Amino acid sequence: MDFALTEEQKILRDNARRFLEKEITPHVQAEESKGPMDRAMAGVFIKKLVDFGFVGGPFPAERGGSGLDEQSYGVMTEELWRVWPALGVMVLVYPAPASAAFASGNEALARRIAAPILKGEKIGCGAITEPNVGSNPREVQTTAVRNGDHYLVNGTKVWITNGSVADFVMCVCKVKGEPGLSQLIIEKEVSPFRTRELDKLGLKASPTSELCFENCRVPAENLVVPGKGLKQTLQSFERARSMLAIGAVGISQTCLEAALTYAGERQQWGKPLAGHQTIQHMIAEMDTLTDAARFIAYRAFYAMDQGKRATRETSMAKYYCCESAVKVASLGLQIHGAYGLSKEFPLERCFRDARTLTIPDGTSEIQKLIVARERLGVSAF
Repeated sequence: MDFALTEEQKILRDNARRFLEKEITPHVQAEESKGPMDRAMAGVFIKKLVDFGFVGGPFPAERGGSGLDEQSYGVMTEELWRVWPALGVMVLVYPAPASAAFASGNEALARRIAAPILKGEKIGCGAITEPNVGSNPREVQTTAVRNGDHYLVNGTKVWITNGSVADFVMCVCKVKGEPGLSQLIIEKEVSPFRTRELDKLGLKASPTSELCFENCRVPAENLVVPGKGLKQTLQSFERARSMLAIGAVGISQTCLEAALTYAGERQQWGKPLAGHQTIQHMIAEMDTLTDAARFIAYRAFYAMDQGKRATRETSMAKYYCCESAVKVASLGLQIHGAYGLSKEFPLERCFRDARTLTIPDGTSEIQKLIVARERLGVSAF
């Protein structure tokens, strides 16, 4: 497996970096200080990214996307997370209702739901996690009961990225009369529901919300993959985990670059920090962890690009890359000393963002259980 970037991928990376540094970087510090974005501000940034291909990249051209392979889209994703992880995680979940609409095979639904999302006119999110349901989506308790030409949805979802700003929600639920789980697309304007913002350690600018459905009336035609929602959800986890992995690499890269700059400029005991052995050991560890994480993420993309299930590869990447980012951020913060604790430098935010990533889409412990299950053929959960 050769993970070296092609010339086209290098051009894609360089163009993405120039675009992000011009259009996004100047806004990061100010927006992070405000906390979760509102609908208007989220729409502004999403539209900028849509126009450059950050949202539609992996969708086929005939669906309004760019038809990028997984590794090429991963290259773009790393650049986005290198600049602003909070925006990166918003983009990750943004097209969930579009993917569900395409999977339904209902072209009318796809036109109504997916088209405005891929154009940046509407914001989407996926709603799986519940107060009593985290690592095991099979136990989802949200219900949908047929009532004439609608479904009545009842339940609560938590820790939902984009939840408070989303126009469309891909909701995983149990539909009465259908086996297993199903996916139902809920349009907030048509089927109102309550939201509550949840404060969290990192990714501060990204809205993370509780969604409350109380006899929420959803048109029956919005039901997608009835009874097959678990399979679709587990497959979507593979892609989400691979993108979180490369996003974590982006955070590590930011920390490494900041540490290299600071170590070269800061004078201590008559010479730059870079000239001290302890600092060189830290830099070497940061560099090695970042490169190793990038290659394990690329391997996950390679496996996905083969068109096969990549459960082991994506879980391994999510676990290793996110844990590595925490270590890299911690080392970078240590090199900065007291300045590493200051909001004037990126290390404080990077550390919080990296630590936050070890939880969503399956904790590090769950990822290890998945990897071991794939190796042993024995499930521990």
